[in-house]
Amino acid sequence: MILTCPACSTDYRLDPSRLGGDGRRVRCAKCAHTWFQKPLEDTAKPVEPSPLTAGPPPVPEGSEPSALARRRQARAVGWAMFAIIVLALAVGGVIARMEIVNAWPPAARLYQLVGLTVADLGLELRRVTMLRAVEDGVPVLVVEGVITIGNIVEYIIYVALMTWPVASMGFVITMIQRASASIIRINAILDTEPAIADSERTDSAVTGIRGSITFDHVYFRYEEDGLWVLEDVTFEVPAGSALAIVGRTGAGKSTLVEMISRLLDPDQGAVRIDGRDVRDLPLQTLRASIGYVPQDVFLFSDTIAGNIAFGRLHAEEDAIEQAAYEAELLENVRAFPKGFETFVGERGITLSGGQKQRTSIARALIREPHILILDDALSAVDTNTESRILGHLRRHYGRRTVVIVSHRISAVQDADLILVLDEGRIIERGTHDQLIRGEGLYASLYRKQLLEEELEAL
Repeated sequence: MILTCPACSTDYRLDPSRLGGDGRRVRCAKCAHTWFQKPLEDTAKPVEPSPLTAGPPPVPEGSEPSALARRRQARAVGWAMFAIIVLALAVGGVIARMEIVNAWPPAARLYQLVGLTVADLGLELRRVTMLRAVEDGVPVLVVEGVITIGNIVEYIIYVALMTWPVASMGFVITMIQRASASIIRINAILDTEPAIADSERTDSAVTGIRGSITFDHVYFRYEEDGLWVLEDVTFEVPAGSALAIVGRTGAGKSTLVEMISRLLDPDQGAVRIDGRDVRDLPLQTLRASIGYVPQDVFLFSDTIAGNIAFGRLHAEEDAIEQAAYEAELLENVRAFPKGFETFVGERGITLSGGQKQRTSIARALIREPHILILDDALSAVDTNTESRILGHLRRHYGRRTVVIVSHRISAVQDADLILVLDEGRIIERGTHDQLIRGEGLYASLYRKQLLEEELEAL
């Protein structure tokens, strides 16, 4: 049936069953006029519906949703639209209270357009009628003189413009929270007091060392109730001499050389440099006089020249090339397209194990230290390269103290003093020839390595 609004003459098509037996009150969606409509057939007139008021196309019989289902659909869509508007208005009200309104014109225009504050939001929304049940339950948004359709479009455009800035604010807040957690961990490291540092007994008048090394009945263990890693270690090396340390894995070789540079302090006994306890020497003076190549080579994500010059900042190009030559690295570097300007990647990932070790050796040599420590620094190079590197190092004998830790007998046989460690104790000491005649662990290792070399040669 067709209903006509008595006030504005707008026609509506309505299912007669909705009027029930006694009729119902109807409200015009255009002018908001209400009247009571009785279920009389003569009140309808055959007016052709306009395209704007025409209902949806007919559906096959049996598939049309019930009136209750249509009302639920309309209610769901209406509440969704209501939630979107409430959220948009709330965002506009919050932003209006921020200083960004004056700095960013779209935000100011958005608040001006809405004309609402958070406090007024609840009162103003009462004027908005969200749903009107017309034919087939199609929801129609009717705003009673609050805003126009153009205002709605303009408002939506400004909300779209603000979407990314508001999302960016969330990203920034997230990054701030993560940075805050990170800086807490960084400060925990920076605020940690080092276990080994200068103390009141440090003699700041010492500005250099010659290089003699003395271990006087040294005992050391990593845990207070653990086993001794070093036990009653005693020896003396004059300045300019070569000391070699050999032994099985876990014998305590690396622990021993770390005490020379005072990375560790003995639990008992004393380590002396030039006759003075290392705890009496300024750490800066002691470590500046030592060139140390550890087992685990570390290279920075920099050029080869930058990694070598890290041992002596602002080193000249000739000094870098000389250090690379003595470390048997110069020929490899010249074969690279960019030479010394080749980037090695994080931890030297683009270099082989032998090239990384030789770069680290060059870094130590360029410092021209009084004490040079090589902690198994030749394990990744072949025997021919090892012999050439040792040949270059022999030129330093007499000018600086050289300490070599190695599993290969060929790397230590020219040393002035060889110490054989086993389970933290010195079980043998002497020169290569003396130890070969001793028929001990050193001689056993020597014969085993000679046999391995003969087998490789076959």
